[in-house]
Amino acid sequence: MEDDGQTYLLPHPAVIRAILTLAGLFALVIAPYELLRGVWPLNLISPFIGLIMLGGMSIGAAFVWAGLAAPSVKLTFLECGLELERRYLWHTRRKLIGRSEILSVDVAESYSSDGPNDWHAVIRAAGHDPIGSRPLATKAAAEKLAEDFRRKLGI
Repeated sequence: MEDDGQTYLLPHPAVIRAILTLAGLFALVIAPYELLRGVWPLNLISPFIGLIMLGGMSIGAAFVWAGLAAPSVKLTFLECGLELERRYLWHTRRKLIGRSEILSVDVAESYSSDGPNDWHAVIRAAGHDPIGSRPLATKAAAEKLAEDFRRKLGI
C-alpha cells in the first residue's frame, strides 16, 4: 500500500518503456539489415534466412508493443469497492468494481525457472481478469498484503 493507505500502484516506469521500445526498434532494424543479403538475391537458403529475419523482427515488434502499450495500474480502495485505473501512454481507463462483484482475495505462487518463486496477492472479481500485486519474496508477505486488501475492501 502507498503512504495514503488507500492506493496500491503497479507501475510501468518511463525508463522501462524507453528501454523496451528502443530494444524492439533495434531488433526491427538490425534483423533485416544484417540478414537481407542472405535472402536477396534469391537462392536455395533464402526461405530459411527469411524466416530467421522475420523471427527477429517479430520479437522486436513484441518489445515495441510491450514498451508502448503496457499500462501502469493504480488500485484505489473506496467505500463502495475498488477503482481500477489503467494509464496508457495516450489515454486512461477507469473502472469501478463494486464490493458485491469481488469474489475473493487469494495468495498465488508464480513459478520461476531462474530462482525462487514469487508470491502475489490476487483480487478476483466477477467478470474481470484477476488483479495481481507486485511480486513478493515470501508467502507470508503475500498473505499480509492479501489481508490488507481484504480489510480495505471490507470482505
